[in-house]
Amino acid sequence: MSRRAVVLIGVACLLALIIGLSVGLTRKNSSSASNSSALNSQGHPDLRGKWPHELSDIPHDDSVTYGQLDNGLRYILMPNGELPGRLSVRMHIDAGSIQEDDDQKGIAHMLEHLVFTGTKNFPELSELEYAFQRLGAHSNAYTSFDETVYNVDLPDTDAETTDQIFRIFRDFADGALLTEEKVEIERGIVLAEDRSSDSVEWQIFLDQMEYLLPDHRLADRIPIGEREAIKTVPRQRIKDYYDQFYVPEHTTMIVVGDMMTFEMQKLIKDSFDDMEQPEVVGEKYPEMGTIPKGHGFQVKAFSEKEVVDDDLWLTAIKPWEVEVDSKAYRAKHLPLILANFIIGDRFDVLSRMEGTPIKSGYAGRDNMFNYLDWGDIVLIAKHGRWEEAVSILEQETRRAVEHGFTKFEMRDVKARILSFYEDMVLMKDSRESSALSWDLIDTINSLFVFATPETDLQVLEEGLAQISLDDINKEFQDYWSTKDLTLFLTTKEEVDEDTEEALKRLYLESQEVKVDPPKEREQIVWAYTDFGPSGTVVSDTMIEDLDIRQLTLSNNIRVNMKYTDFDAGYVHLVARFGTGKLEQPPRPWFDKFTEFVMDYGGLGEHSYDDVDKVFADNSVWVGFWVNGDDFDVSTEVIADDLLPALQLMAASITDPGYRDEAVREYKADISADMNRLRHRLEGALEFVEEYLWGNDPRFGVPTEEELTGFTSDDVREWLEDHLASSFIELSLVGDFDLDDALPDILRTFGALPERDAAPIDVGEEAREISLPSTPSHETFTYESQIDQASAIAAFPIPHIEMDMSQNRRIQILTNVLSNRLFDRIREELGESYSPYAVEEASTVWRRGVIYSESEGESSVTKKTSKHMIEIAQFIASTLSDDEFVRAMKLKETNLADSLLDNSYWLYNVMWDSHQNPHKLDWARERDADYASISLEEIRSLAAQFLVQSNALRIDVMPEGTGGEETGEAETGDGDADGTRRLLPRHRRRQLDTNDTKQRGGTAKMKAKLHKGRKANFALL
Repeated sequence: MSRRAVVLIGVACLLALIIGLSVGLTRKNSSSASNSSALNSQGHPDLRGKWPHELSDIPHDDSVTYGQLDNGLRYILMPNGELPGRLSVRMHIDAGSIQEDDDQKGIAHMLEHLVFTGTKNFPELSELEYAFQRLGAHSNAYTSFDETVYNVDLPDTDAETTDQIFRIFRDFADGALLTEEKVEIERGIVLAEDRSSDSVEWQIFLDQMEYLLPDHRLADRIPIGEREAIKTVPRQRIKDYYDQFYVPEHTTMIVVGDMMTFEMQKLIKDSFDDMEQPEVVGEKYPEMGTIPKGHGFQVKAFSEKEVVDDDLWLTAIKPWEVEVDSKAYRAKHLPLILANFIIGDRFDVLSRMEGTPIKSGYAGRDNMFNYLDWGDIVLIAKHGRWEEAVSILEQETRRAVEHGFTKFEMRDVKARILSFYEDMVLMKDSRESSALSWDLIDTINSLFVFATPETDLQVLEEGLAQISLDDINKEFQDYWSTKDLTLFLTTKEEVDEDTEEALKRLYLESQEVKVDPPKEREQIVWAYTDFGPSGTVVSDTMIEDLDIRQLTLSNNIRVNMKYTDFDAGYVHLVARFGTGKLEQPPRPWFDKFTEFVMDYGGLGEHSYDDVDKVFADNSVWVGFWVNGDDFDVSTEVIADDLLPALQLMAASITDPGYRDEAVREYKADISADMNRLRHRLEGALEFVEEYLWGNDPRFGVPTEEELTGFTSDDVREWLEDHLASSFIELSLVGDFDLDDALPDILRTFGALPERDAAPIDVGEEAREISLPSTPSHETFTYESQIDQASAIAAFPIPHIEMDMSQNRRIQILTNVLSNRLFDRIREELGESYSPYAVEEASTVWRRGVIYSESEGESSVTKKTSKHMIEIAQFIASTLSDDEFVRAMKLKETNLADSLLDNSYWLYNVMWDSHQNPHKLDWARERDADYASISLEEIRSLAAQFLVQSNALRIDVMPEGTGGEETGEAETGDGDADGTRRLLPRHRRRQLDTNDTKQRGGTAKMKAKLHKGRKANFALL
């Protein structure tokens, strides 16, 4: 995605944190309470019997009903017809880790796990799991510092389904069994979760918290808990917490979806009215401790050889001032939000300058659970260059304090925020019930008023109208005028007192350097409005049963269009062309480098920053993608911005910039990529991917020398002919008028020079992938002090050709395997937090596998991988009717959802349908074919594919924890030649990867913004 899209997400997050808007991106930290209401002992407003909107001048959304039972249990109900027959149900417990006693650290989270292991009406975990899956329900839960939330999304709202779910929730509230046996099993699962989420960055964050808040409860009550407490806390202490906090007074039910409010009120009353309030109720606001002040400027350095970059954090903390969520409150916080965005923009520009020591930077302010006001100005420096970066951090902060910001910067950031809110109004009728339920939860502890998008926009417009440039300058100056500042350094190099003395000296010396005021920028005029004479339509066909319109233009470009109202006001567009990864040069990660250069290299007439400024006041952005057998440029915009979006897409194809600033930015992250490959489980999994793709260099892992050798000319050479003349298929789906859109298509894509009439045929050889021989057992290791390991069992399956029938049945088999892995490895053995299985078959590559993985401790990894294969082998002979129904029900829910999802129609149906019209038949036959699947067919496929002789067993673990090769083969588990493959040691030292499991790329590689961005074969 473009950096503009990242900025929009940033807008959403910051506004969610500070002024009460919540869009499902950040669910915590918005503050809204009452100046006029009484405050409790912790300075929080006493809202007993009240809701935040009752104390505010912001009108709440009157489609929401707030209520309370006689016993104190509260509820929030919101009818929403976005998906007919769907319901999102949440149970909010107003307690988390900060309510734990000293001997209970981690038990709030452990209790969240235990509630699922058995209740009064569902005494066994399997009974609960079967109940959820038979209903097609998606269930989960989380524990935070101040709350615990259980969530279920239902595919049906019939009485049987809702009655069953509320029976389960009532059991969660006061019927959990918490048996000794389950407590012992769950200890291992919680510890496995702790290990799977651990990282050096997390450890450094904990160190920072301890340093900044040595006497504050937030630093001493991390929700995951302390490992020793998790291992030893008695069952009774867990039950004590449950009895004190899982009570009506601390419980709120949130229900959003297709329902009648009065019926849901009755169901809640019938389900919870007899829940008793105990005599002793846990204290919601424990003593939190103190926040240090008066310490002046201080520095602290942390060293960890596995960190990726040299990071500098300038931090200011103080108590959060709890106020009512009001128009004045939101307006008061806007100036600093605007200022922080501008600081981030300035760091972006500096990060792309030639020779810069920094990679990125930002400024932010967080409200931590209504207790802590935490401000940061952060610079990510290139490894070994933190000393140069200190002066940039200090001087850019001081430049803003002394000279403020420019009118251009203020107009730009105001326009971005307004554009985001305007988009929220357009999307009002397509908001998902699940997302709305999370927003409503924020009215409980974050205390913001849940208003309509129109009201939020109006309040924002009124606030922005009041804000002058002087207001923004003053707010930033006031916030950062405090003397109590902490400058943190994190680096992989050794640090000592001399390091900290140098850090402090460099910062203080920089303060003696004069800084100049920023320069005003001129408005940029968009250069790409005329692509030549408009084209014409030479063929226009309506596919009636799928409601898809297909066009052929006079220049041979093909067009697919479909109207939907799933995503109100929005249009999704993609233009695919060329041959993609099929003809990629044999250079690992070159596809990701190409995406980066095309995304951030600008256009011939405009730099990336210029394009960003041109479209600051609307929703236009474009991303470039390298796919298996094509390239594409794609976006999603509001319908009113369709013409500029088409212009930007056409400009990206006809006049890419290939600017070296993008190359510099990419290469700034190479050392970080190398570090990740060497020290992270995710890095080792990159090598596993390479192995499972037959060591094909297009899916390989590069050396540092290979990455540093990439140039923009290499990208130009690969893409030039494809961009100039290859076959183009343009697809649009969403809430737009097809006839009104056609002139805009003809004056942009229709005006391009003539294109090839058909896609390039690259032949079969390019599609061939040589999977490893089976059976085999491989071990991959990496260097780390954090014990994170993975057990993998992969089973080769056929690739997809014209017939989807067998693959659909393999998907059901994969669901069965995933359920069994979860039941056996997690719940029975407690060896892993979240084992899973996925099906990976391709229409492009001659390759397919069922891939299963279980993260855990290295001491059990080899046992687990062997156990996974045994579990898979038994499916053929032991698959029950009940398991089959569970797997099918989950699939039915996903299929029904997909029909109301633009991504399905765009990427699974319309995508390359001119080239492969059988994909339209796949859509027509899909649901009926799934309905015809039998249990015997699944058993037969299990007997064919899920067998020892077809298994690729892989263990991944840190060096020195059992992963080193001994030279002896394990009986029955070795390669065909009796040996096991270990990643060559010299390559382990050389190579690295990014933090995600996305193959290749850098930490700044664009995230996959849209859900279901590419064809999801699980929906075909």
